[in-house]
Amino acid sequence: MEMSSNNLLTIVNDILDFEKIESGKIELSKDIFNPSLKIKELINVNQHIFSQKGLFLNSNFKNTKNLNVVGDESKFLQVTNNILKNALKFTDSGGVTVTYSESLEENNSLKVTISIKDTGIGIPKDKLDSIFERFTQIENSIKKQYEGSGLGLAISKIFINLMDGDISVDSKLNSGSEFQFHVVFPLAQNQTSIKPSDNDNIIDYSKLNTLIVDDNKVNIIVLKKFLSDLGILADVAHNGKVALDMSRKNDYHLIFMDIHMPEMDGWEATREIRKNNKDVIIFGISANVTTDAINQSVSTGMDNYLTKPFKKSHLQQLLYYHFKR
Repeated sequence: MEMSSNNLLTIVNDILDFEKIESGKIELSKDIFNPSLKIKELINVNQHIFSQKGLFLNSNFKNTKNLNVVGDESKFLQVTNNILKNALKFTDSGGVTVTYSESLEENNSLKVTISIKDTGIGIPKDKLDSIFERFTQIENSIKKQYEGSGLGLAISKIFINLMDGDISVDSKLNSGSEFQFHVVFPLAQNQTSIKPSDNDNIIDYSKLNTLIVDDNKVNIIVLKKFLSDLGILADVAHNGKVALDMSRKNDYHLIFMDIHMPEMDGWEATREIRKNNKDVIIFGISANVTTDAINQSVSTGMDNYLTKPFKKSHLQQLLYYHFKR
C-alpha cells in the first residue's frame, strides 16, 4: 500500500508540474544557497534507500568553490533527485556514482555540472532520443517491471533549460547509463561561508506550540501523525473563526492553515491573525497549485505553502528552513 500510494503521489505531482508548465505558471524563485553543500545533503539523505536495495551510492566532488548562488534551490534539487531516483529504480546490482563539479563563468556566475552514472539496465540506442519526451518509459522486457509516470525526465529537462542549462545521456544496454547536466547560477553578493554541521538536521521541534486549522478530519489525522513523528503535539481548529479565537488565547509558533473552510476561509483568518501577530509562522495548505492561489496566500501573510498531497519529507524541509535557527 505504501509503495502504491508513493507511486501515485509521484504521478500526481508530475502531472501538476506539467499543468503549471503548460499554463505558463512556472517561475524560478531566487534563493541564496550553496549548491555543493545541498547536493552533499541530498546524497546523505538518499544513502539509506540505496543501502536497503544493496546498492552503493558514491560521490565525487571536483573543483568545488564553496560559493553561494542565487537561483531556484527547490527545482535544482528536484532535477538531481529525479535523475538519482531513476538510477536507483533501474539498477539492481552495483550502484550509482554522482560526480559534481563547478566552474566560474565570465559573467559573474557559477556553472554547476552533475553526472549521475549507474550500473543498471541501460537504454537501447533507438530509445535515447525519446527519453526526455513526456509519458515515455523504457522497457527492456515484455513484462512491465518499473512503475512511473514517464514525466520525470521531461520535467527535469524543462527545469534545466529554465536554469540556462542542458542535459545529455550516454547509455549501453545492460551496462548502465550516465546522465550529465549543467545549470548556471548568478553568484550571490553575500558569500558568507555556510559550514555544514553534523547537528544541522537534528532539531528539537517538541517545544513548537502548533495549531492545525482544517475542516477535513482525515487531513487532520494525517498531519497530526506527521507532526507527532517529529515530536510535535498540535491543537486543532475546524474553521478560521475558531482558529482566530484560539490564536488570540495561545502563543503559537506555527499554524497550518487550510485555505477552503466554512465560516471563515484560511486567507481571511490569516489576515486577521496578522493584525496582532507578525511573528507566528503560517503554512497555507491546499490542493490548489495555481500561481494565483499561492500568490494570494503569500499576500495575506502566509510564510509558505504546502500543496496537497504532500510527503513528510517536504514538511520536514519546510520546518528545517523556518526553525533551524
